[in-house]
Amino acid sequence: MQIQSFINGEPVSSKNTFIKKNPFTHDDLHQVSSAEPLNVVRALQSAQKFYLEWKTSLLQTRIELLQKVRQVLVKNKTTFAKLEALDQGLQLQFVETYNLDSVILFLDQLILELTHYKLDKSIQHSSVGVISIIGSWNLSLRVLCERIFLALAAGNTVLAKVSSGSPVTAFILQAIANEAAFNPGMLQIILSDDIEVKKLLISHPGI
Repeated sequence: MQIQSFINGEPVSSKNTFIKKNPFTHDDLHQVSSAEPLNVVRALQSAQKFYLEWKTSLLQTRIELLQKVRQVLVKNKTTFAKLEALDQGLQLQFVETYNLDSVILFLDQLILELTHYKLDKSIQHSSVGVISIIGSWNLSLRVLCERIFLALAAGNTVLAKVSSGSPVTAFILQAIANEAAFNPGMLQIILSDDIEVKKLLISHPGI
C-alpha cells in the first residue's frame, strides 16, 4: 500500500519515501511518502484559514460531526482493526477491544456530555487555534483520535503527526475524514521521518 500525508483534503506525495516493514514477516508492507517542511507550512495555512470559521461553529454542528465519525468507525471497525493490527504487530482481538472499541466509547461519552451541556453565561469558553498533535506508534489510532476529536469539539483545527512506525493510521484517518465529509481545513495529517518536520510541528509560532 502507498500511504501519503493528507493536506487540505488531498493526499500529498513527496520525493522522499520510506518503507514500513511487516512486523510478522519483515517483508515490505507500505511505501510511505515522507512530508517535507513546506508541506507542514501548507497544512498550517489550510488549518488557520478554516479555524476562523470553525471557532464560531454551533455546538450542534460539532456534535453532528462527532456522530458522523462514530458511524464511520462502527461501519469499518473490523477493516480498520485488521489494518492497525498488521501494521503494529498486535493481535486482532486486542486491537478491536483496546483501540477501536475504546475510541467508539470515547466518542459516545463526548457526544453525551456535549448533548447535555448547559450553557453557563458566567463561564467564557474559547478555542485556542491550530493544535499540533504528535502520536505514538502503539495503539496509534486511539491515541490520536482521543486528542483530535476533543480538539475539534472545542472549536480548534488540527495538525496530526502520525508515527512513522504506524503509517496505516494516516490512511485510516484519511478514510474517516473523507467519509464523514470533513472540511479540507479541519484536519491535516502529516507523515514524515524528517526531523525538521517534527521540529516545525512543536516550534512554529502559528501552532
